[in-house]
Amino acid sequence: MTETKTFPVMLPPYGFKNFPIPWSVVEPHAKQAWTNHSQSLEELARRGGLSPQELWCVIHGKRWESPEQPSADDCMKWARSLQ
Repeated sequence: MTETKTFPVMLPPYGFKNFPIPWSVVEPHAKQAWTNHSQSLEELARRGGLSPQELWCVIHGKRWESPEQPSADDCMKWARSLQ
C-alpha cells in the first residue's frame, strides 16, 4: 500500500490539533508559502503546518492577512473541503 504525502492544517487552538490535506494541493503554491512565511513547505509541515486562513492565502496567491481573506470560519470550512 502506498502512503500519500500530506500537509498539516492546524485547528484552533493552533498547534494542538491538525488535519491533513494532500501534499499535491499545496505543492504548486510553494513559492507563495515562501513569500508569506519565508519557509519551505517541508519546514512549515515540520513546524505543524498552516492555519486555515494562512493556507487560504497561500493557495489563492495572497499575502498573509490579505483584505480579501475570508473569515476564520469560512476558511476552516474551505480547508476541510480539501481533504
